[in-house]
Amino acid sequence: MHTDKPTSKKSEDRFQRYEFSMRIASIITTQKIDKSLIVGLYGKWGEGKTSVMNFVQQELPKDTISVNFNPWMFLDEQHLLKSFFSILADALGEKINNGKEQFGKILADYGDAIGDTTEYIPKVGRSIKWLGKLGQKLSTVSIEKLKSRVDKMIRDSGKNIVVFVDDIDRLDIQEIQYVFKLVKLVGDFPRTAYVLSFDDEMVSSALAPKYGGDNKAAGYNFLEKIIQVPLKIPKASKKALYNYTADLINSVFNNAEIELSKEDVNDFTEAFNTAFLPFMDNPRTAIRYANSLAFSLPLLKGEVNLGNLVVIEGVKIFYPELYDFVRHNSYLFSKRTDSVHNYRTSQEQQKEIKDKIGASLSVYNADKQNAILELLQELFPQLKAVYSNTTYPESAYAQWTKEKKICSGKYFDRYFSYSVQEGDMPDNYFDQLLQDLQIDTINDLIIKFTNAIEQFDAFSLILKLRTQEEDIDEIQIKNLTIVLAKIGHLLPKEEDIHFATTYAQSAILIVRLLRKLPKSDQLSHAIIILNECHSFAYAMEINNWVMYRKKDDPETSVFTVQDEAKVKELLVTRFIMEANDENFFTILSDGNLREILSWWSKWEEKKEILQNFLLKHLGDKENSEFALKLLKVFTPTITSNSYSSSDKSVHTDTYKSGFHESIYNSVKEVVDVNLLNDNLISAYGMNYLDTIPSTISDHDPIDDQKLVSIFQWFIKNSKPCLSF
Repeated sequence: MHTDKPTSKKSEDRFQRYEFSMRIASIITTQKIDKSLIVGLYGKWGEGKTSVMNFVQQELPKDTISVNFNPWMFLDEQHLLKSFFSILADALGEKINNGKEQFGKILADYGDAIGDTTEYIPKVGRSIKWLGKLGQKLSTVSIEKLKSRVDKMIRDSGKNIVVFVDDIDRLDIQEIQYVFKLVKLVGDFPRTAYVLSFDDEMVSSALAPKYGGDNKAAGYNFLEKIIQVPLKIPKASKKALYNYTADLINSVFNNAEIELSKEDVNDFTEAFNTAFLPFMDNPRTAIRYANSLAFSLPLLKGEVNLGNLVVIEGVKIFYPELYDFVRHNSYLFSKRTDSVHNYRTSQEQQKEIKDKIGASLSVYNADKQNAILELLQELFPQLKAVYSNTTYPESAYAQWTKEKKICSGKYFDRYFSYSVQEGDMPDNYFDQLLQDLQIDTINDLIIKFTNAIEQFDAFSLILKLRTQEEDIDEIQIKNLTIVLAKIGHLLPKEEDIHFATTYAQSAILIVRLLRKLPKSDQLSHAIIILNECHSFAYAMEINNWVMYRKKDDPETSVFTVQDEAKVKELLVTRFIMEANDENFFTILSDGNLREILSWWSKWEEKKEILQNFLLKHLGDKENSEFALKLLKVFTPTITSNSYSSSDKSVHTDTYKSGFHESIYNSVKEVVDVNLLNDNLISAYGMNYLDTIPSTISDHDPIDDQKLVSIFQWFIKNSKPCLSF
């Protein structure tokens, strides 16, 4: 961290103030006058007033008596006066001595006499009026005589005295008046100069109501009566400010062991030159900027885009109101408005964003507004759709997330919370997982990935892996797909559309990665994955997405027709090994079990095993429970969501519906429908539907009795089938 310590050496002068300071030193030490000289060093907060005062002290002749007085440490005028003369007496007492009496003691007596006065009412331009009794010291010597003795001893010494008074603008109006009275009246000594440092605009505004007006002019009129040499701090050049800021920021990056990419450096330079440097007027802003980065960089290293972080931290320093607005309105900056299908809706959203951002910028002048808008559109490219009708493809949004940019809704909050949100996986942790995929054993990787999904949000992990598809190598692909196969059954199946669940997204990721392997390796590795799946249901999930991708894009299909047959036989064989009387209907979902039974019934070598299993359960024609479960396996499962206004929650219902002729034909491929019906009759009778099944809605629930009736309608109205 940079402590904002004022500079004091010529070698530390970054803003060409040393020659200016030398000139001040020459003026205040060559005057041989009977009255004190008062120099006003004017400058705003952070412009370097204290540094200039330090430079002046460095250039004073060696025999000059230099005194630093800090007025804002004292509570009232009496303490101020006594402390001033006490400090002055200590500094001068050792250096001025006429051999007959100690100068320090006389000066201290003078200060005590003034401090002990009960009421002191000086008026600028008038004589001093004293009320009340003086202390014991005035019983023998008057204030005027003490003052004359002090003046004479200073003249006789041949030494110049310079008193530096800093930070006057930190005082309240009454305290400011105390200081000016002190230097103008009470401390008006020969061969003495006062260098007063303050923000002239601030002090003038504070004094104005006291001296005849509400504007700064009245305050300046008063200052003219006090300050004899008003000097403005030389303005720092933009080049000097740029170099100073760059050096500070580079030191921050070096200390944090961070190196920006060339692209990040270019982005920062453009933002700094456009929105920061033109409105930068003092070095202290650069120090605050560097310190802000020194705090945030170690916290967010590896978790955000560092180029974006450097810029948004600059916004915090240079435009604090804008920073707060951005921080609390993420939806305005990360929202996509160019994908809205309804043109009118898109226009309304864009107008809302433009109006709200415009209102937030009203506190800035026109030049700053233009610079800010340019900066915001670079940080948040989505805004270009609002201001210049520029749009970006879906791949650009994915790339912004991959690069951890602030415009990504996934990363926006990190830039302002200085932390990874609870449940969200830190990118440093994720990057280490990717590295481990190249070097660790499968067993070690299983442990690490299992810990990851237990500790962090599993869906976020899958999304992060999706963003790295194009960058991971063949070894990482093979290891990752095996690990996911091993732990896939642990991934959550959220109450959502199935393909949007973590469980399904992980299977989709495996298929996408399979397609990145060389064509010659795809089938062999797919078989390894399916065999390695801890859960048979997850193996089916992966296979389903392989088949889906084939229909979606045959050209890049993982399996040929011959490959598909091998995979189906593999899955059927696994089902035969794992299924038994107890888990036959629970080991898989109805949809997956229907697929397995269909493949099994067509595999001549294993078909007899299926027939024997079905005959075992249906042969006595009294197992209506088994028969109904088997019929339901082939009947579509419908999931419906409904909102309840009473408890303000969404309720999910799952039911069977839509038994059509194609489904009936699928049943016929697997089991003797007459044998199946004989078992159903034992519980439901022969009550076939009295209307055409197609008149029944595909979306309405059907109970067990109606399902059996529909099934019996097809038996009655279809051609006779052969029994086993």
